[in-house]
Amino acid sequence: MRIALFGATGATGAHFLRLALEKDHEVVALVRSPEKIKIENPKLKIVKCNIFDQTDLAQHLANSDAVVSCLGGFPKNPETKMTDGYSRSIGPITGAMRTQNITRILVMGSWYNNNNGSDAGSGLGGYFLRFFLSSIIGRVLEDMKRMRESLRKDASDLAWTMVNPPGLTNGPLTDRKMEYEVGDRMDSRKDKGVQRVSRADVAKFMLETVEQPLEPSSDMYQAQIAIG
Repeated sequence: MRIALFGATGATGAHFLRLALEKDHEVVALVRSPEKIKIENPKLKIVKCNIFDQTDLAQHLANSDAVVSCLGGFPKNPETKMTDGYSRSIGPITGAMRTQNITRILVMGSWYNNNNGSDAGSGLGGYFLRFFLSSIIGRVLEDMKRMRESLRKDASDLAWTMVNPPGLTNGPLTDRKMEYEVGDRMDSRKDKGVQRVSRADVAKFMLETVEQPLEPSSDMYQAQIAIG
């Protein structure tokens, strides 16, 4: 499989890149700073690109079977003063995909991108999670929500999946079997408290997910997946 990867220099994207190459996939890493990638592999192509420019992106997606986005850590838009990197980049990415007849895209979000953590659960753990989400990454969650709504509204012709992990750690890759559920509200997870998962395990889950062939009738064809 040939995978076009956004966010390969980030914490989760770097794990995804390494795992994909270990499984003998071809990877086109589309990044802002190519010098940050130290891996040398004949199946890896590193490309400097502008994720907000559809024309620039389209030329680099040729012959790819799927697109994976582990983008994150966007600074505020200097023009709008908003955190809008997720929602501002998804249109150019999906538009570029269409020019190359690519239909499969997997993006990474976060738990509680629906309502900034009001369903984070009860008890002390739920209280602190709601506080953290609303005060620290509330604007990020709002932009993830805008990205998700853009996929729903404007990408009905694509097979898209949004993977939403809980709190991320820098822990090692494990053999842990990832639990997940498909849907908008992850109510069954309310009573599980504040959870953590390693970025390496998330990357492994994303790679296994994008490797799956999907039919339009599949639950994962156009859906959110909460993992943890």
